[in-house]
Amino acid sequence: MSKNQGQGPLTDRLDAGTVTAEALGECRRQVAAVDQTIISAKDLPELAHPDAEMLDLLGRYLEARSRVLALA
Repeated sequence: MSKNQGQGPLTDRLDAGTVTAEALGECRRQVAAVDQTIISAKDLPELAHPDAEMLDLLGRYLEARSRVLALA
């Protein structure tokens, strides 16, 4: 695992400073789209029985998601 685990374009951008209403709206649209995709895919083996890699990915997504939603 990398030293910068959980770092990426979304989290870097949120840490960079003031987030505009337009950027926040786009982040929220992306969160809603990913949420819908995860809900639609819940019965796939990868989500029904996730391995460590999938759990890590979902954990990082949930962290970024909560940061976006906390900016409300």
